Amino acid sequence: MSAKYHALVAGSSGVVGLRLAETLAIDPEWEVTGLSRRGAAHSKFKTIAVDLTNAADTQGRLAQLSNITHIFYAARYDHKTTAPEPIDLNTNMLRHVVEAVEPHARNLQHIHIVEGSKYYGSTLGAYKTPAEESDPRVPNNANFYYAQEDWLFARQKGKRWTWSASRPHAICDFSTGFARQLSLLIAVYANILKAEGEPLHFPGGEGNYGALYQCTEAALLARAMRWMATDPKCANQSFNITNGDLIRWKNLWPVFADYFGMKLGSVKTIKLGQVMPDKAATWQQIIYKYCLKTDSYDDFVVWPTWSYGDFVFGPAFDIASSTIKARQFGFHDCMNTKRMFIDLFRFLPSRKNHSMATAGRYRIVLESSESSEPSVSTLNEGAIMREKLTTLEKAASAVKSGAKLVMSANLQRAPMAFLRQLVRQGTNNLRVVGVVGGDLNIDFLVGANSVAVVDTCSVTLGEFARTGPNFSRYVTGGRVRSLDNT
Repeated sequence: MSAKYHALVAGSSGVVGLRLAETLAIDPEWEVTGLSRRGAAHSKFKTIAVDLTNAADTQGRLAQLSNITHIFYAARYDHKTTAPEPIDLNTNMLRHVVEAVEPHARNLQHIHIVEGSKYYGSTLGAYKTPAEESDPRVPNNANFYYAQEDWLFARQKGKRWTWSASRPHAICDFSTGFARQLSLLIAVYANILKAEGEPLHFPGGEGNYGALYQCTEAALLARAMRWMATDPKCANQSFNITNGDLIRWKNLWPVFADYFGMKLGSVKTIKLGQVMPDKAATWQQIIYKYCLKTDSYDDFVVWPTWSYGDFVFGPAFDIASSTIKARQFGFHDCMNTKRMFIDLFRFLPSRKNHSMATAGRYRIVLESSESSEPSVSTLNEGAIMREKLTTLEKAASAVKSGAKLVMSANLQRAPMAFLRQLVRQGTNNLRVVGVVGGDLNIDFLVGANSVAVVDTCSVTLGEFARTGPNFSRYVTGGRVRSLDNT
């Protein structure tokens, strides 16, 4: 079946663009082409290396894309959070993409741009909250969102395609190596303090500790962007997209301390951008102590991340956006932010009380079976089995496409490093068997398009969802076969 849509995702190597591209790529209705400066290859979608700041390079590399139906613009020029983002440069990057593609893409239907809470003046000081999409633009609020909108509105005149804009805040994801990734920042900060024998201090000020704040999970944002781009009601509209709840760091910090096995510290204001870049030696000690395999400190936590922490933990006022408009228009996805952080800490991947890095050693148990069908159990160490300590990559390579994979982990013991490696290596057509749990694991693999058959009585996420959302969608759509082993 040929795809119904062809998405061009600008910024597909960034946390927003990558999560969107991967979300669309597992949907049979979508074909995906990603744009990034390096053009790193991806197993699930095509990529093109292009310098969007260069009009000629963009024109030369994109002009042949005649079947694009949707442009998702999630790129931005590299910048330090301590300095204003360049307005002309960011606007020209958008212009270069649209001018290269639009004249040749005769079926272009929609262009989506990603904005944020800076639109409402959140960097200027206390502002009207909750911010609403109908709020007027803020005087003297120099940001490229206004300039990109003005250019896009002018370009659209007389055209058939429509536009939309998402306005998230504080993007959170399970990935590493990205700038401005809040869940990664908190996890690494906590583990470094723990390694130094410190309690979990709050690095911001007293005002920030008690102020209202909001976050957006990257996967939720990706689903919202897909909705905006395909629902006619969303044509020429902007939407605030956050998890839907509000938090105060003073309420979450004790939860984080408990998760990492630390004492709760005090409000101890520091400049993360000045203090944390010098912690590479501590990071190396963590790697050695836990036999971790990961990138260097500077690659794992890329350079803008710590100054981004100062940006997040600095304001002593509420930062809150209303998501009522999105709900009224039909997008109802939401997320418990406290639970999101805990789940993302596990996804990064990690084990509780260990550093947020990929384990260099991984325990896998290979089950002997007379059946010709390969079978692997990742956690049932009590059975009579051959036990082998090996690397993560070698462990995952033992699981071939079409294998039977037995899950017996609850949410507190999710082997996400192992499962993500299965997805990265392209393992598919798995038959997964749930034995007293494993629901989060199963739902993750189903959503990654790695499963053909689910053999279990149910897939639920307990207090978080009655039915696994990926499981429900794929079974209903006939893409996964479900066997009830009650």
